[in-house]
Amino acid sequence: HHIVTDGWTVNILSRELETLYAAACKEDVLPPLHLQYKVYAHFMNSPAVVENLALNRQYWQQQSTRPAPWLAVPLDF
Repeated sequence: HHIVTDGWTVNILSRELETLYAAACKEDVLPPLHLQYKVYAHFMNSPAVVENLALNRQYWQQQSTRPAPWLAVPLDF
């Protein structure tokens, strides 16, 4: 379901599972990662990204304090 995952993530997961299964069957070596987690974590903690995340969080907190609009949906069907 799209609440849990999306098409892009499912494709990545499927590709990685296929690679792992093939490696287990043939004992091949997995390809090296293009981006190491250490580099990604450093990037996510950079001041520009942290500031952008704070602005996004502030925006969505303001959006969530507003009452939801009333939807005029017919209930007779």
